[in-house]
Amino acid sequence: MYLWQAERLKRKRPPRVSLRLPSLEWLQTANARALVTSMLLTGLAVASGIELNHINARQDAPSMSWHNPVVLGTLAMFGWLLLPCGHWGLLPAIPRGARWLT
Repeated sequence: MYLWQAERLKRKRPPRVSLRLPSLEWLQTANARALVTSMLLTGLAVASGIELNHINARQDAPSMSWHNPVVLGTLAMFGWLLLPCGHWGLLPAIPRGARWLT
């Protein structure tokens, strides 16, 4: 939606009567919150899996291999979500309305 709304505003097209999109500021805020929430929940899932593997190892129960595709996919997804969150945390905030790619 963000890209669709940005393109519409860039081309100065009037909004469609049938579909009213939210503002870019609201979409940016919602996107940032969704990314942080999903990153935290995926991190919690990774930590839970590590803890369950340690519990199973202490009880001599079978544990899940680190080479399992589900484990590797979850770790890759966590890393992928960590990139934008770390990017926002390390870079200084750009003031609203700043035009840096003109």
